Amino acid sequence: MLRKSVIDQYHCKYEKYLHAEDYELWSRMIKYMELHNLQEVLLNYRCHTNQVSVAHSDIQIETTENIKQNMLDFLTDDKELQQKIMNLVCPPPAQPVPQKLKYTFWQRVFSLRNHNRYKYLCILGVKIKFKRKFKYYIVRLQGGLGNQMFQYAFGLALKAKIRKKVLFDTSWFDEVLKLADSKNEFANGVAVRKYELDIFNKDIPIATSKQLSYCENRPEEKNAFIFDDNLFKQPDATYFSGYFQNEKYFKRIKKKIKKEFTFPQIAKDDDFNQNWLRKIDECENPVFVHLHRGDYLNLRGWALTAEYYKKAIQYIKEHVKNPIFFVFGQDCEDYIKNELLSHPELVSESLKFEIIGEKNSQNKEDWKDMALMMRCKHAIIANSTFSWWAAWLGRANEQGVVVVPTPFVNGQDEIICDNWVKIERI
Repeated sequence: MLRKSVIDQYHCKYEKYLHAEDYELWSRMIKYMELHNLQEVLLNYRCHTNQVSVAHSDIQIETTENIKQNMLDFLTDDKELQQKIMNLVCPPPAQPVPQKLKYTFWQRVFSLRNHNRYKYLCILGVKIKFKRKFKYYIVRLQGGLGNQMFQYAFGLALKAKIRKKVLFDTSWFDEVLKLADSKNEFANGVAVRKYELDIFNKDIPIATSKQLSYCENRPEEKNAFIFDDNLFKQPDATYFSGYFQNEKYFKRIKKKIKKEFTFPQIAKDDDFNQNWLRKIDECENPVFVHLHRGDYLNLRGWALTAEYYKKAIQYIKEHVKNPIFFVFGQDCEDYIKNELLSHPELVSESLKFEIIGEKNSQNKEDWKDMALMMRCKHAIIANSTFSWWAAWLGRANEQGVVVVPTPFVNGQDEIICDNWVKIERI
């Protein structure tokens, strides 16, 4: 598509360059106008043996070389530089295209006499990759709801400190679905997670594939639980992949995080959860107990022992008046009866346990469990980001006692808040 008035103004007409007239015309037109290559294919070109580029290829190649030489002469009189440019276009058989060009070479190219040098180089066939400045960061979302919340909180903290746009990558959830079996699990028995941040009804900016491709700086998270201030010192267009499970990343914007993670109201016709809300609110000292078993049983060293829960319940009993324990998790009733209540010191006391179980989880509404946990004044959490957030966002963190296992995971404890009570997990 050409603007005819420009062609007439500069007398751009075909010259006698046999079998390469178009190419020669473009090489002259870039002196006077802007050219743009459409990124979408509008017309498929049919190749056959009678076309000019096949039947007269020798003549076309010779003519094209003459046109390229004319462009080189227009750019510079330096024959050595001309040859180096041409080596990028058509490298000699024994000389591959260099992976990294010396700075001095490009310094000479960019000091050429004509402001159209970039366009000439492109028409010659030299691929120039400009380092564009993209003032944004991308944070990868992955794992379950608790993990996603840590990653989103890290992104918000990054935005608050660096004051630049932060996008989020959700491609992980599509990738893991391809690896899942018919039970929606990985080969090691760990459940496949889905994107769950949409429950907070936030317009979370999701990165496009093009924006992802521009992020060449991809620092590795050294440890999911250890605060790393260097992550806040990365250049633009950085892609962050990790778990960032440390309150220090976002503690300075605590109020904002709590506001962002506001669950919707549980529906009035949701009898199951409304009943539990009422029971919790009627208690003077409700304590939530989170049993994270399920897929943890398939991960060596992750599942907590009954001994931890026994000691945690004993601690609450000694420090909280008339506690009532609301138990969340898989196989709660049998586990409480067979493992916890078999402990002599617990049996002798009139401790009251309310088994909420895993109905919300089975209904794919795990967030409702977290919302119920947040209403409790005290907490016995698992080594789980899910119950970590329930304690941190809810009443327990400000008004009550939070009991947490130590070490939390893999010998690391930095995820544990300073005001929480550590109980040995063994």
